[in-house]
This record gives sequence, C-alpha cells and structure tokens, in this order.
Amino acid sequence: MRLRLNLYAPFLGAGIRVKRLAPGWKEVDVEMKARWWNANYVGTHYGGSLYSMTRTRSLWSCSFENLGQDYIVWDKSATIRFKRPGRGTVTAPVSACPTSKSTKSSKL
Repeated sequence: MRLRLNLYAPFLGAGIRVKRLAPGWKEVDVEMKARWWNANYVGTHYGGSLYSMTRTRSLWSCSFENLGQDYIVWDKSATIRFKRPGRGTVTAPVSACPTSKSTKSSKL
C-alpha cells in the first residue's frame, strides 16, 4: 500500500514520499526533498506542496478507515501557520482524525 501511495499523482508530482504507514492508516510519516520542480525562486518549498503532505492522507484516513463508505469528507477551509521556510528535506508525522460521533457530519 505504501508503494501505491507513493505513486499517487499529486504525491509523485510534488516529490512527496510516504516513509512509514502504520496499520489501519492511523499514522503516516511523509517527507519531501527540495527539488527544482517543487521549490520557489528563493529555494523554499511551495506552501501548497507542504499542505498536501498532510491533508491528503488525513482525508483518506477519515473517510475510508474511520467513518466508513456512508460518509464523504470534504475540505471547506484550511489554515497553515508556517514556523519558518521549508528548505531541504521536510518531514511530517501525521495522525488520523478523531473518530468521535461529534466529528461526523450528516450523510449525503
């Protein structure tokens, strides 16, 4: 499954690699190395690529593993608070979303 995630087009295009995939998709470690195609003119990672490192995985986890196929998970907004510019290889440990009843929306 890790290989399939690494071949996912948005990850492949941005140079994002899944390094570790825990059972049940509860935790994932991802990394992205700075390359000419994923860095801006000052040599830092694009913010959208940094965001996609974390969000795509949590959407999959929430919808497929935790909520089931009766729900659709959709991003309505996002906030990123950068601590400093991403240079070189950036890593992100990502944990699954909470599965309490209050996080589930109405069925479509």
